[in-house]
Amino acid sequence: MKKVLAGTVAASLLLGFGAASTSHASTMTQPKAVQSLDPIKGQIGTLTVKTDTQMWKKEKDGSLTKARMLKAGEEVRVFSMIDDMYYVGSYQYVKPGTSVTYSAVPQQEPVKVVKKMYKNKISYPQVTGMANTQAQARINRVLSMHAERSYNASVSLKKEEAKAKKDYDGSYPWYAWEYYNSYEIKFNMQGKLSVMMNDGEYTGGAHGIYWLKSYNFDTNTGERYSLGTVINHKNSAVQQYAFNYMMNQNGMFDVEKLSDVKIDESRPFYFQTRGIGIMFQPYEVGPYAAGTPAIFIPHTLYTK
Repeated sequence: MKKVLAGTVAASLLLGFGAASTSHASTMTQPKAVQSLDPIKGQIGTLTVKTDTQMWKKEKDGSLTKARMLKAGEEVRVFSMIDDMYYVGSYQYVKPGTSVTYSAVPQQEPVKVVKKMYKNKISYPQVTGMANTQAQARINRVLSMHAERSYNASVSLKKEEAKAKKDYDGSYPWYAWEYYNSYEIKFNMQGKLSVMMNDGEYTGGAHGIYWLKSYNFDTNTGERYSLGTVINHKNSAVQQYAFNYMMNQNGMFDVEKLSDVKIDESRPFYFQTRGIGIMFQPYEVGPYAAGTPAIFIPHTLYTK
């Protein structure tokens, strides 16, 4: 069986406590600290004060002055991270440390995704409008870096084509070499975003070759999920499940033994409502015509 190698932050100061509570004018001068805060528009998280903690106010010249002491047990809303500090509204900040515990507000609604073009050649997605601008920046940085690598690969391909043309003797039809790419948003809800990037190249012959790369994000933090973490490192159970599925598909898959189905960190995957989908590269478990097959893995397999 043939194997294929798969290959800023825009800080916007939400004067949040004006948005937080229009019925309490005092919140415009000092964040209101109450227990069990309900999330409001623009809020990205909550700070729980473990021991008395200084809250700071940023003056017009950028200097910090003491605002007041937060008491143990208080909670304050967080609207963004600015200069490595929690912004809690009305130009006031709390510095990270062991005296406070941060809890992110779950991002359940889909994030807005827009299409961008890298140097007018490579298409890639970017998220926008997220309350947590740091999480947004993390996601966008990863996706834009992929676009940059794809562009560099396309440039290298053209250089290789130019060299190949020098040795071309005209004995066969010459077809222009091409680098192509696309992407698909596979999942965008429940605080998760799955993006599948598809890159490929054509250098003559019946068809080109392409490969998949998946990116799975926590939209609350911007951090990427690894497959091992998602499946609780139950690689063997997922491998066996996928193998059994393939063997029951009447020869549609070109697998003969369990080791033909590899489950590791290079495996493209994406979230689904009640599990994940794992995908295979062209030729990996079947002929080229089979494309990039996907197999659904139920969450019960790796969470029980």
